[in-house]
Amino acid sequence: FQRLDYAAEIAYYYGFMPVKSPTIEREDVVRSKKATENETHEKNYGNSEGGELFIHPEEKAALLRECEGKKMLNQSQTTMLYYEGAVSRDDHKKAGKGHYKELHLDILGTTKSVAEAELIKTTIEILRQKGFEDLYVDINSIGDKDSLANFTREVQQFYRKHGNELQ
Repeated sequence: FQRLDYAAEIAYYYGFMPVKSPTIEREDVVRSKKATENETHEKNYGNSEGGELFIHPEEKAALLRECEGKKMLNQSQTTMLYYEGAVSRDDHKKAGKGHYKELHLDILGTTKSVAEAELIKTTIEILRQKGFEDLYVDINSIGDKDSLANFTREVQQFYRKHGNELQ
């Protein structure tokens, strides 16, 4: 296992509090399936090495359950947590290497976009301290459902007005 002490120190510096890695129980799997009925169960995030990293919704459900049980969630305050966990990677399994350590950062109790900004900033700083240079974040988003509907309407209006010019 790789040591993540430097990453944990940076996460703590940015306000993330350490918690024990959640243990996934049957109720977490059931809860996550209900929450993701209309989505794929596992999200695949490729990496530059060609391997595959899967984010499992049951991990989030287990974290929420444990936080609720320990009264860590407060309606009036955002909760910023980190934990270390072993994560399977498809390319490592094939090579017989099994698992590696990963630091999980979670911000609970807010829907504000500043939470994503905090996650991005903390992650970039962890990578910088590890020696990565010239890092950048490329975000491609048109927003929520209302923004998407407005965007779609505006594009349709543009093509109605200028459709003949585009041929």
